[in-house]
Amino acid sequence: MNSLQIQYFLSSAHHLNFTKAAEECHSSQPTVSRQIAFLEEELGFKLFHRDKGTLKLTAGGAIMAQEFRRLRKSMDESIRLAKESSKKSKGQLSIGYLSNFNTDMFAHPPLIKFSKDYPDVEITLGSSTFSGLRKKLLKGVYDIIFTYNFEIRELEDIIYRKCYGVTPMIVMSNNHPLTKKKDLKLSDFNGHTFILPDPQESPGRTDELRSICKALGIDDIHIEHTQNIESLFFKVRTNSGLAFISTAMDCIFDNRYYCYILPKAGIPPFVAAVWESDNLNPFIPLFVEILTNVRSIDVYKKEYKKNHGV
Repeated sequence: MNSLQIQYFLSSAHHLNFTKAAEECHSSQPTVSRQIAFLEEELGFKLFHRDKGTLKLTAGGAIMAQEFRRLRKSMDESIRLAKESSKKSKGQLSIGYLSNFNTDMFAHPPLIKFSKDYPDVEITLGSSTFSGLRKKLLKGVYDIIFTYNFEIRELEDIIYRKCYGVTPMIVMSNNHPLTKKKDLKLSDFNGHTFILPDPQESPGRTDELRSICKALGIDDIHIEHTQNIESLFFKVRTNSGLAFISTAMDCIFDNRYYCYILPKAGIPPFVAAVWESDNLNPFIPLFVEILTNVRSIDVYKKEYKKNHGV
């Protein structure tokens, strides 16, 4: 199926005459007839009833004509918006990310390049909770949010791009009794309390944590919930419990915390850039184009990890 076949079909559906369609499309009647036959063969059903020189749409043909007209209208509108956007250099792009995320490692590199390429675009940044990011994305406060992949299931009508994979860890205060063990093992975490965001804050995480712990051989855990990420880290600092984090969090460079790297269990977590599918901000695709330049981000990550001893 190609655009020329669709053009021939729509013209024939309008005129109900291959000859008139050929004239309108600056082609020949045999060419139009043959291309529509190819289209019917590809679709697997007839588009027209052909009877003694008369042409009528089949039921399937009428549906396809309606859909093709809708798609063409949508395409024309997209082209119009793209042309208008290409003439503009000024605009805004709002970015949201989870509180305590290490934005230097994944968000700032593409944003710095974007600001150099489009200096007249005003970039605004903001941090929020899991639920706050979801709500602000829905309300249009943020054009794009950076969050974990498990949050994607809580959003509808979105598009996302994987930024980079992260390594899961258990974090505790640097003066927690477990940090004194010379050969800390996964089994040592049995019987301990793990702090999680409230179920309304990040739905499904409790069951997910239990599943991960079971896969790691940590069968006996207690779970305590707290309102947000800041409260979670405060509880960790005061030895009220442990928490699951990843290398996306900036606390991994904070010597007040001790991080225990976990082996792989289940689907590897990753940080994703997420935006609504109907957000027509023309600078979203331009930023995403830079964001998907994985090589430049990976090079930055290696340098960052090297400089910070990660």
